[in-house]
Amino acid sequence: MMAEFLKSQFPWQLADVEISTIAKKLSSDEGAFTLPKVEPRLPLAPFPLAKKLSIC
Repeated sequence: MMAEFLKSQFPWQLADVEISTIAKKLSSDEGAFTLPKVEPRLPLAPFPLAKKLSIC
């Protein structure tokens, strides 16, 4: 669901990217800037990098 949402909100930037690729990146454990997978209907926790940068 999140991958479809992102593709719909950024149509030009993600025009050449498949929804399956977006979903894979959302659930990947690689790298410091990888977005964690968020399950629908669960509360959102601050991203760890935001805490380090003191922006939340």
